[in-house]
Amino acid sequence: MRLDRYLVDIGKFDSRQKAQEAIRAGRVMLGGKVVQKPSFEIIDSSLESDEGVADRLESRLAVEISGEEFVSRAGRKLQGFLEECKRQGVARAWESAIDVGAARGGFSQVLLRYGVKHICCVDVGSNQLHPTIAKDSRVEVFEQCDIRVFTRRYARDFDLAVCDVSFISIRHIIDDLCKLSSELIVLFKPQFEVGRWIKRSKRGVVQDHNAAQSALQECIATICARGLSVRLVAESSVKGKEGNAEFFIYACRESCS
Repeated sequence: MRLDRYLVDIGKFDSRQKAQEAIRAGRVMLGGKVVQKPSFEIIDSSLESDEGVADRLESRLAVEISGEEFVSRAGRKLQGFLEECKRQGVARAWESAIDVGAARGGFSQVLLRYGVKHICCVDVGSNQLHPTIAKDSRVEVFEQCDIRVFTRRYARDFDLAVCDVSFISIRHIIDDLCKLSSELIVLFKPQFEVGRWIKRSKRGVVQDHNAAQSALQECIATICARGLSVRLVAESSVKGKEGNAEFFIYACRESCS
């Protein structure tokens, strides 16, 4: 039996993807040793069939999961960035926030842990938000909703707007983000910011470093042109799924300094 499947079968994770992410991150130990291959074979050759394998193995294998669990990789990304904000002396506290491109709710989970009392989750998809986030009384959910439509329908103001979107440039929605808050934390993903002609690997990793950096600077310039000051730009401690280096940009109006 594969290790990722086994961890799901015994209830350590609710999906093989999450199990694989934890394994690759070095968070899973078997018998006190870190195992970083999701395909690691743990079935005992002495077992005659797969029926009941998980139950029988669990009684023999010492499985340890280290580190704090997040509902998605996005949570680990934001957690790392907020810790960097603290180290750099730019950390702040927020009462309310809007999570644009909420997906599973990783950003929202971290913000709730940081004491945010009300979060509005907006995403163009549906049925993606993790149940623990969706059922939280502090969370308001808007599914199948483009943020550009949201800002036309609702006049809302939040202490902070966080943004993690795919298949669209941040520059196309920056005006909408600025309508929602005077403080922004956005995740810059080069694969959605550089031109389609820019060379990529088979996995989708942008291979033109200069093009990625140029696009990052253009994004920063777009934010500054809206009257915001960039307080911190830092590479995410967790790479994108395909392996792209991503960057957080924290910006706010002068009044938030």
